[in-house]
Amino acid sequence: SGEAKPARNFDSNKEDQAMLSFLGRAAYGYKKKYLGEFSVRRDGSSVFGSNVRWGTFPSVGLGWAFSEERFMKKLWWLSFAKLRASWGRSGQKFQEPYLALGVLSETDVFNGTAGLVTAALANKDLTWENSDQYDVGLDLQVLDYRLKFKLDYYYKYSSNLLMQKYLPGNFFYTGKVWDNISAISNEGIEFDVQADLIRSKDLNLSVGLNVSHNRNLFRKTDNGEDLNDKVLGRPVYGIYTYQDEGIVKDESQIPYHYSQTGVRMPLYFVNPNYPLRVGGRKIKDQNMDGRIDNSDLYYAGSTLPTAYGGVNAHLDWKGFNVDLLFSYVLGRKVMNMVQNSAFTFNKSVNPLMAYFKASDYWSKDNPNATKPALEFADPGYLGHFDGNVDSNIENIRFLRLKQLVLGYTLPAAWFKSKFVKSVNVYLSGENLFMLSNYTGLDPEVIDPYTGKDDGSQYPLNRKLTFGINVKF
Repeated sequence: SGEAKPARNFDSNKEDQAMLSFLGRAAYGYKKKYLGEFSVRRDGSSVFGSNVRWGTFPSVGLGWAFSEERFMKKLWWLSFAKLRASWGRSGQKFQEPYLALGVLSETDVFNGTAGLVTAALANKDLTWENSDQYDVGLDLQVLDYRLKFKLDYYYKYSSNLLMQKYLPGNFFYTGKVWDNISAISNEGIEFDVQADLIRSKDLNLSVGLNVSHNRNLFRKTDNGEDLNDKVLGRPVYGIYTYQDEGIVKDESQIPYHYSQTGVRMPLYFVNPNYPLRVGGRKIKDQNMDGRIDNSDLYYAGSTLPTAYGGVNAHLDWKGFNVDLLFSYVLGRKVMNMVQNSAFTFNKSVNPLMAYFKASDYWSKDNPNATKPALEFADPGYLGHFDGNVDSNIENIRFLRLKQLVLGYTLPAAWFKSKFVKSVNVYLSGENLFMLSNYTGLDPEVIDPYTGKDDGSQYPLNRKLTFGINVKF
């Protein structure tokens, strides 16, 4: 008999999917005043259920250049004006190739043989995620096209969004199936202005500003009920946290309740081993069950900003060129979890380790401290030193220089060769500086879904680039 060979494990992740599309488009313009464009596409993908693999996505856009009308010619200052309106439907497919087909996964070994169980149930009606978008806009250009305005209103309703729904019982190891059952809406306004301040042979200067506002709402679920992290009628992007009611300075501030056995118990965190005491942080018991856990998280506001956009400028002067691009955000709620000991009491290595003074913490000799006593540093005391309380929420704004480019185009007379048309030497910088009222490092890298800065994200890199562009 030969020597026993070690067992080997083989694995494969080969995946295949196919897609076929047809597109048709027609455009019509009458005297450059009345404009229309119509399109329709037909797409089919193998990732969907066998009954609904094809989707049809039409769109229509209409425009009226009313500045070309005879009755508008008296307005000498008006260079161009157009009203626009459009509607279109688009489709989104998911990346998993076999989600609609049902797949099996390996499970426990029985008698030396690995078994298989259902990892995802098949759904022959799983189909495209659809989005219907409506737009109305105005384009206005005045003073020989020196000043340009653009105003847009949009409404986008995304339906048939992919989500898992629960099935009665616990069929085939999994009690859930993927289906097109949710919907989200986005509504907003965008405004853009561009101005040519100087136009001359040797000097040109233009500046621009754009402002946007978006409102996002969760609109639909399978059974009309809220989900754990999404509530119907609220934005999808929101802060869910504990409500901070301050440091307990006196025994009378501790809530008590009676257990089922009649024992009088103080408010506790997760289990009775973590009772609230003087010097601890009082968290609001949202569901009044006598303990603080995940069910006491509450919606503290949307993370979407009141307004956001950019500012740009371009300068040309005798071969020199300067380009500036700023980005800004106004009225955005974020939570700085790091500033109140998110990582002080563990060994995690993160970009920022908070600094504290002994006078920050509550003690009998320091009853007016804003932070709990150090004895509550155990992770079991939720909201004490994990930073997950609404007192850490900030309403922030910032202005960041996203890009600065300094360039110089060498005089054409320097090149007698017929092959070289122009040479531009430039120096560019990205994320050079930021002005902000945020107490943390970088508000732009905070997760927009949760609005929580847990210290795990590094600030955006500052980047310098030197280059030469040569056109032949």
